[in-house]
Amino acid sequence: MGSAEPERPRRILGSAYGRAFAVEVPGLLGDEALGRLPFGWTEHVGAPERYWEVRATDDGWTAANDEQVLARVPDQDTALDRMIGDLELWVAEHAEGFVFVHAGAVAWHGRAIVVPGRTLAGKSTLVAALVRAGATYYSDEYTVLDPQGLIRPYARMLSIRPPNGSPPRRVTAEDIGGHTGTQPVQMALVAHLRYDAAAGWAVEELSRGRAAMALLDNTVPARTRPVEVMDHLQAATDGVCGLTGTRGEAHDAAGRLLSLLGAADAAPGH
Repeated sequence: MGSAEPERPRRILGSAYGRAFAVEVPGLLGDEALGRLPFGWTEHVGAPERYWEVRATDDGWTAANDEQVLARVPDQDTALDRMIGDLELWVAEHAEGFVFVHAGAVAWHGRAIVVPGRTLAGKSTLVAALVRAGATYYSDEYTVLDPQGLIRPYARMLSIRPPNGSPPRRVTAEDIGGHTGTQPVQMALVAHLRYDAAAGWAVEELSRGRAAMALLDNTVPARTRPVEVMDHLQAATDGVCGLTGTRGEAHDAAGRLLSLLGAADAAPGH
């Protein structure tokens, strides 16, 4: 008997936020890749600006863009993670008319809480806790600002890291009892917090200017599109409150943040 025919790769042409891309993966990863492409992507007709791929090798899996190797790893899931992460970052850097901030975002009674921080900073854990507490899910990785400073949904699947250190699992807001926002929402609270079990909840208020700087420090195109970034951030932070410091467990911090936003809404002038 002859050897099995090699699996045909699956090629996807897409566009997101004005940027055209191509992705090629082994057929067995095709559906998974489709579900992980940048939020809101659409099919594209024509030549892509950049190309990404995942391919099997003799000793594992490789993720690459435009023939530049991003990672050589032993398993296909990690290779797909690296490829999608690089694609998302490229879209975030070059999005037309929108500014991407490394930040989670939820809405509470029509106003947004934004949690800035890089990957592995605990954004997803806190966002998931906020969603479980009743907030509306907008993003766990990138907060997307439009020219008016409003937050647009970037509702990719949440990446939940189990406490035992095993690989993260991806779930929808609905999987954890929540729901996903669909309409633009105004930023109300910037929560620049880091997890510290020993210190627990120890925060101080941020002025509007310092809240904007916390966002700027986590804005993807801050160096390449500074004028556009500052215009978006100025519009987004008009009237915001801010906190910085440490938090304890996510469920406790979520309750505190929702209470704080509720108290701010009830204050005179709101």
